[in-house]
Amino acid sequence: QGKKLLRVPPVFAVYQASTIYALSGATQATLMDRQRACLSEVLRCFARDLMRGVSVEVIHGDGSTTPSTIKLDKSAASVSIFDDRQVPVDGLPESVHMKSIRQVCSALETRNVELPNRLFVDDCCACLVLTTRP
Repeated sequence: QGKKLLRVPPVFAVYQASTIYALSGATQATLMDRQRACLSEVLRCFARDLMRGVSVEVIHGDGSTTPSTIKLDKSAASVSIFDDRQVPVDGLPESVHMKSIRQVCSALETRNVELPNRLFVDDCCACLVLTTRP
């Protein structure tokens, strides 16, 4: 079975190009309506892909990786990350509730976040920053 990757929906190009419309005489209201509709479609596609499951590599503190899948549950309340054997990845909870995700960071945005695997994080990475539990 092939890797399931996140897709960039075609409407994203329209979203990016919509800022050009402002230069061609479109009103601010028209521009905002176009962007809102496009962004809504982009988010819908993103959620649909995540509900189907997306292939990722989990990077551990020692730099080793585990081929995994991240999946959003049907109620969009939590995500689970499991390995190719369909079991939770070592060191990760079985599921992560959306309320416990404080931030999703790019590699650059993690500079103020304590990471055990910082040496192995690059521009292709995204990090889930979780809230701490009391």
